[in-house]
Amino acid sequence: DGGYKHYSGFEQQKLNFLHQYDNGNLSVKNVFAITNLEQETAGFIKGKDAYKDKIQKRFNPNPEAYRDNQTYRLYSQLGYAFESGSKLRFTPYLRHVRTEFLMHFLPWQPVETNEQMGLGVQAQYEFNSEDVSWLVGVDLDLTEGSLIEDQKQPFSPSKPEGLHYNYEVDALVLSPFVK
Repeated sequence: DGGYKHYSGFEQQKLNFLHQYDNGNLSVKNVFAITNLEQETAGFIKGKDAYKDKIQKRFNPNPEAYRDNQTYRLYSQLGYAFESGSKLRFTPYLRHVRTEFLMHFLPWQPVETNEQMGLGVQAQYEFNSEDVSWLVGVDLDLTEGSLIEDQKQPFSPSKPEGLHYNYEVDALVLSPFVK
């Protein structure tokens, strides 16, 4: 897509693999997905009623702005239906996301690179009878993330060139539930 404004298009590629199996009691769904996005982002035009000017509204004041993103996801959804009507579902997953972009909306225009890698599982058991229905389960997620913000040119004494942020985060989320 060439974009509405000058120098504001994007290219995107997606690849998805899907495998499914169902024999009545046992169901399996495996998914592997890859996405690549290369986007030329656009800045905001300025001026009173600038959006009404046919030439001005297509002007991109930040033709250097960009966003590049890559995503990989893999999951398997395994389900089993018991004769009693109860169901068990187990879904392990793995994901990786990386984004780099020029923060053109800030006057000092740093480049941010962020990344996260996660794995986890969602598990649930559903019990159904004539009188009672309930669901019990747990979601578990382990994630490693990082963010770097780097500025190429000085802007002010409080916003000098160089590295502004450089950190990593490890997260563990455990979320049991009953319904």
